[in-house]
Amino acid sequence: MRCGEEAGLKRFVFFFFVVISLFVPLLFSSCAAAFINPGSGTTGDDAVVTGGVFTSFMGDEAFVQNMKRTVLKEPLSSGREYYVSAAGSDSNAGTREKPFKTFSLALSKLNGGGILYVEDGAYSGPVYIESSDGGNAENYLTIKAVNPGGAVFSADGRALFEIAGSYVKLEGLSFSDCVGAGSCGVSLAAGANHVIISGCVFKNINVDSNEQDDCANGILLYGTSAEMPVSNVFIRAEGSIPRRSASK
Repeated sequence: MRCGEEAGLKRFVFFFFVVISLFVPLLFSSCAAAFINPGSGTTGDDAVVTGGVFTSFMGDEAFVQNMKRTVLKEPLSSGREYYVSAAGSDSNAGTREKPFKTFSLALSKLNGGGILYVEDGAYSGPVYIESSDGGNAENYLTIKAVNPGGAVFSADGRALFEIAGSYVKLEGLSFSDCVGAGSCGVSLAAGANHVIISGCVFKNINVDSNEQDDCANGILLYGTSAEMPVSNVFIRAEGSIPRRSASK
């Protein structure tokens, strides 16, 4: 989506740029919590990570606890597990030995929660997680690199991951070499909620022109109205926060 189009909808569109990646590798800093319009949920004490310690967060209590579990490297998903590989086949069973090839098939098996392991390799975006997809508070849809940084997503002029669903976690993925107006690593669409991005790398996501309205984003949170906010989002760089700081 071009920034010129967004500017024309300023009255109706609420958006926030978490980070812009321009030509250099980027990880998120130790102040690694990001959220928009968390709503009227309960107040969770000791939740937001600031300077390596938890302070406070306004949001639903289940998400507060899942933020803590993320820092402690505790899994948020259980039950079904599938694998996807650039060298796989959709006629396979989706196991480690016989992985799927496409994300669309793999994700269709995991609606309601579970883990999709992504083998090392180069993948073309976009990967869509629709509003009807995702997990739940007790069982997230986790998309996790088998080897952190080994699964690399690239494409030009588009978002590599587009998330409109709920209770989604991305872990250890790499987003790079996405060039052109509208390029984006991860885009959270209107209504996306309870999303965790942990230990992912964003680099060389940029525009290829000098047009004023062209833009590119590492992560874009894009809510269209107060009724369709992007809410309850937690972003952290792996290893940036001591594990002991989350224990209570």
